[in-house]
Formats: sequence, structure tokens, C-alpha cells
Amino acid sequence: MAIDALSIAAIIVSLVVVAVVFVLATRFNRELDRKLRKLARNQEVLLNSPEARELCKAIRAQYPEACPGLDFVVDQSEDADLPRIVEWRLDRPKPDERQLLGRASQGGERPEQGTG
Repeated sequence: MAIDALSIAAIIVSLVVVAVVFVLATRFNRELDRKLRKLARNQEVLLNSPEARELCKAIRAQYPEACPGLDFVVDQSEDADLPRIVEWRLDRPKPDERQLLGRASQGGERPEQGTG
């Protein structure tokens, strides 16, 4: 039984499609792994730093829809006295860390939000 040109072309196209899907899946997995590691680091900071937790709570009080690790990333380096927002992905203005922590230490008042 001889294989004609159309069968060979179909086999080659199938192999190319499988290779492309494999490459795309590998890239997706690498990107997902990177994001999960970043989320885990953020959670570790929040677990080990009471100041970072307070900053996170203050951000959530001002922006209830914000999700830590996804919409913003908080970090506290060894030499820093206060945590800081290292990434801000919300379409809202980035708050000042010192003002938020000052508000949280004064009783956690919720800032006034305009009703439109």
C-alpha cells in the first residue's frame, strides 16, 4: 500500500499542529508557575508581617474589590521599616502606603468615597 502525497501532507500538518500546541502549553505552564510563585511569596509576606497585613486590610477597606496578590502585591524587605506596594494593577489611583497605615493605626476609618 503506497502513501500518496495528500496523506503525507496531512501527517506533516498534524505533526506541526501537535508541536505548536505543545510549545504553547509549555509557555502557558511556565507563565502560570511564575504567577503562582509570585502569589505564594505575597502570601508569605502577609503571613509573616503584621504591618503588611495592616496595609492589606487598609487597601481592602478603601478598595473592597481589590484582591491581594492579583490586583496588588505587598512586599516588606528586611531593611525597610514599613511594607510597600510593589505592584498595582487596579484601574484606580494607587494609594500611599504611609497614609493607609496611618489611617489603620487611628482606628481603621474608611475614607469617604464619592457617590458620583
